[in-house]
Amino acid sequence: MHNDTLKEQPPHKEIPVITVQGTPYEVGRQIGEATRETIRRIIMKDDPHWQKARKDILEYIEKTRIALPAVHEEMEGIAIGSNSNIRDVYLYVTEEISDHLENDDKDNDKEDGGCTDFAFTKPATKENHTLLGHTNDSDEVLLKDLIAFHRKITGEPEIFTIGMGPWTSVGYNTAGLGIGGNEVWMNDTKVGIPRSLLVRAILSEKELQKAVCIAVNSDRASSYNLLLASRDGDIVNIEGSGTQHELYSPQDGRLVHTNHYVLPHMTEYEAKDGKRLEESRSRFRRAMQLAISESQIDRFTIRRFLSDHETCTINETHTTPICRHGNDPIGAYTIFWNVMDLTEGTIDFGAHPPCRSQTQHFRLPYRTH
Repeated sequence: MHNDTLKEQPPHKEIPVITVQGTPYEVGRQIGEATRETIRRIIMKDDPHWQKARKDILEYIEKTRIALPAVHEEMEGIAIGSNSNIRDVYLYVTEEISDHLENDDKDNDKEDGGCTDFAFTKPATKENHTLLGHTNDSDEVLLKDLIAFHRKITGEPEIFTIGMGPWTSVGYNTAGLGIGGNEVWMNDTKVGIPRSLLVRAILSEKELQKAVCIAVNSDRASSYNLLLASRDGDIVNIEGSGTQHELYSPQDGRLVHTNHYVLPHMTEYEAKDGKRLEESRSRFRRAMQLAISESQIDRFTIRRFLSDHETCTINETHTTPICRHGNDPIGAYTIFWNVMDLTEGTIDFGAHPPCRSQTQHFRLPYRTH
């Protein structure tokens, strides 16, 4: 049930928005300078697991350099701008290795976070707009690392992204391509292109089909569940693992996803169980209830959905609301949220749970077709 105390306004945090421009390398250097404190705080580790991982990361770097040369150049710039070693910067953004480092800590029994995504297009939206909504749930301490970048890269669409440090969590570009998604945990992770860098590469594309091709690159190390959409109203959800993927589209212009595999063929790659799956399924069911609760959706409707504190309980012992405050069985906190209007080229976003967050707004300079 909704707790009235959740309405109390937290200390205001505005997510910094920084414009970076130039070649991929020059943009990376500027990003590295802006996120230097975050990067060096994370990677300056004197432990044997980290040092071993620095050797293992070389294969991930080489696969990325070959498949995504512009993204690799940006990573080289980030390393220079943050006064860091390229191996450490890659290791920082390569969850496929860094997750295992955390799991090696026998005293670390903290559950994973999660996130909830909504996607709407015609006929479900007012004026046939294409809309994406997202909550990003993690550890509240990461609020200090939130940053948004407006990239102006030579020869590419302009890009707006939000993430922690140099990470790209969500974003969209002036070609009208937007991306959201959810972390899923799979049992077939392998050496390859880090999934976080696939997200970054997708946002350099101008066409949805080309973005899908990047997302399902067979050299990927693993995958998020990726929710891709275009300003033309096309939406595709990609449930992926390290070796497999399945695509599907909205029903009646509506689609939701949380942190577990939904498609029957993909469930065999699910690597988590217990309360982590239970809470994700609870959020999924509640999100579905909300998605079909109104006939015509706009960006304000989605903000209300993201702020929801009800749970959907069906033979469960653990439930978690969509808007999270660190007090549920998983202990996750919604550190930021966003609602993209890909038709208009705008994004509403903010730090802290959306029920009590102050709204920031950004518009990319769309060009006519």
